Amino acid sequence: MSSSDDEATSNWTPLSQRPEWKDVQPVAQPDSLQAVVAIQYTTQAEETLSYFRAVRAAKELSPRALDLTQEVIYINSADYTAWAYRWQCLEAVGGLDDEMRFINEMASRSPKNYQLWNHRRRLAFKRGADYAQEELKYAAECLAEDAKNYHAWAHRQAIVRQFGLWQQELDVVSELLQEDVRNNSAWNQRFFILSEATHRLFGSPTQESMFVQDRIVACPHNESSWNYLRGLLSLPDMKQALVLQELAAFCVKVSTAYCWMLVMATAPQISV
Repeated sequence: MSSSDDEATSNWTPLSQRPEWKDVQPVAQPDSLQAVVAIQYTTQAEETLSYFRAVRAAKELSPRALDLTQEVIYINSADYTAWAYRWQCLEAVGGLDDEMRFINEMASRSPKNYQLWNHRRRLAFKRGADYAQEELKYAAECLAEDAKNYHAWAHRQAIVRQFGLWQQELDVVSELLQEDVRNNSAWNQRFFILSEATHRLFGSPTQESMFVQDRIVACPHNESSWNYLRGLLSLPDMKQALVLQELAAFCVKVSTAYCWMLVMATAPQISV
């Protein structure tokens, strides 16, 4: 538990003592005789969750219900139900602009929280294209700290797809691969763009093949670039346009273990 969590706990006032909750009858956790291992809740968690159950049972979507979801999330930041109900409250009472401050606060506590990233994505879609660059910048900052942050890459994909920022993302990925040809995440992102966006972004299939070959020559034993080249051959439109004999000749010229994996994958269609 962080120092901020300790402070929040020490300053906590029971909901039963708060005037704004006097009209609510809390709903206790149902006892289960079949429980293999009973969860030992703190007094704060038990009371907060009891009021949260009451609010959900009444289907109350109000400012106080929104505040209550925050308290539940402070107790357990991975509580899917609390995040989902918080979104319902936001849609009912508003406050989308203020919500980003809460999201950033929770990100500092739990940066790889699935529920948090999903909530941020919902908010990004709701705020619209005017805030897309802000989201891409945030994801880039996360990747600068951890280049393989799955959540940040998935968020970039969602934003790019939602707002059609294919060319911008292709430019970013190309730069990343110039900086580090072994960046497997960047190769994966490039394939995401290739498979979902129009192929015209990449020029001709031959040009894309030459781009990959250039990166392979720079680092012949890099498995990521070879896998990307194999991926090109998995896309029907690309396979039909590429000259397989020329690719086979390139593989023989480079002559690495990875190149023979590519040759074997295309062997039924070419004569080596």
